[in-house]
Amino acid sequence: FYLPNGVVSIYIFVERDDDGSEFASVSKILNQTTEKLEMIDICIVEQDSPELLVFLGLMSNKIPKLRFRDSMLSEGVCACLMASIMRPDGLEALEIQEMSTGDHISTHQISLLCEAIAMSSSLRSFSMKPYDKTFSVEACTAIVSALRRNRSLKSFELSVNFPNGILLQNIVNAALFGPTRLETLDLSEISEGDELRLPLSLLIDGLCREGCTLKKIDLSFEIAVDVDLASTAAENSSLEHLTFRYANLTCAHVVDFAKLFNSLQFISLSFNPISDLAALDVLLLGEAAILETLCLNIKWVPEEEWLEFCEKLPRMKSLRSLVITQEPFTTYSETCRTA
Repeated sequence: FYLPNGVVSIYIFVERDDDGSEFASVSKILNQTTEKLEMIDICIVEQDSPELLVFLGLMSNKIPKLRFRDSMLSEGVCACLMASIMRPDGLEALEIQEMSTGDHISTHQISLLCEAIAMSSSLRSFSMKPYDKTFSVEACTAIVSALRRNRSLKSFELSVNFPNGILLQNIVNAALFGPTRLETLDLSEISEGDELRLPLSLLIDGLCREGCTLKKIDLSFEIAVDVDLASTAAENSSLEHLTFRYANLTCAHVVDFAKLFNSLQFISLSFNPISDLAALDVLLLGEAAILETLCLNIKWVPEEEWLEFCEKLPRMKSLRSLVITQEPFTTYSETCRTA
């Protein structure tokens, strides 16, 4: 068994009745290679096997990234992942996603993983997208604790149903104010709920604090405007990519918020029922304009207003991509490029 030259990743698709031979074979390959792969992608594991646990123990110093999909996270697998995360030269990126129905990750397993994340010095990126997004208060609290203690993460992505708005605020607070220097915060698949509102003041305080390193933020819940944006003197130089989904903000609110960020190049409002496009002029026209990409849903925009906006396109010198859709909550329908 050997790894051909040039191979940078391994994809392992396990048959449902596999006896562990797949992992035994890959373990032999990893044992004999001196090269470090970029990623291993494991799909569909329904039961523990000694071969799987040996493989997980072996691969931690052979790869920087592990993607674990549609797979059962048993106590043994969790223990191996914990060990891989906590090694000084261990995993740099871990993705857990699309776990099939019936194999839900437990609160205890989440707590164990979060404890390892909190203590890790190697992990740079963590993403969790379980099939069953219903997380307990204890699980959410463990995530908050991990964010408040970890110092190595650069990217954090979470797709869950929060039990209440307070826990949502706690997680965002921990991500923005914790010791880790995040560059990407992705909460784009958070389930909607009447209680899931995030105070805009929390975002401003976190993003505009000294030392903020966030470059990309993607949020999927209502934003409560609890501050006078027009009189806010805060400023941020790191944020480049901003996406609001279901934020329930007007164009004027978005513009006043965006003006706080002097490096902002990308704004997506495709999941928001906005109108009043003239309010965007301040971001798109003039010598100081730096916005390069704008994503809009024009379903609620009057035709005359949309035509007026299109007439201004040649004057939007910084804009390179305009992505539009006319239906709510769908993929983008058209891309226009300006000079």
